[in-house]
Amino acid sequence: MKRNFWTMSIAIILLFIIGIYISPKTPIVCTADAKICPDGSSIVRNPNLNCEFDPCPEIEDKNYCNPESRNVQACDEMYAPVCGWFKGEEIQCIKYPCAQTYSNGCGACLDRNVDYWTDGICPDEA
Repeated sequence: MKRNFWTMSIAIILLFIIGIYISPKTPIVCTADAKICPDGSSIVRNPNLNCEFDPCPEIEDKNYCNPESRNVQACDEMYAPVCGWFKGEEIQCIKYPCAQTYSNGCGACLDRNVDYWTDGICPDEA
């Protein structure tokens, strides 16, 4: 009788422990807001990342401004439009994109607020 009692007690405890680990988890629900990325795509919050935004896709062909490109005396008058993207930590933009179209890469890098530039006009101006 004692043996049956202990066997039954252990079985109940094991079922209880297994039930805790197998029980369905409450789904995480994130707010339905979206974030616009510099490339024009939008991303939503990810429940698997504790409702943080997924990372934005990397923009290909970033041309970063360096001290040499910032300290030129004059730029060519060639028109090859580029989108100069501003430094995110230094400028608060009201709307997307946080950028401005310049006549060429040289002109973009003369603006101290530009971090890098990409070929073509900025996305909202297309």
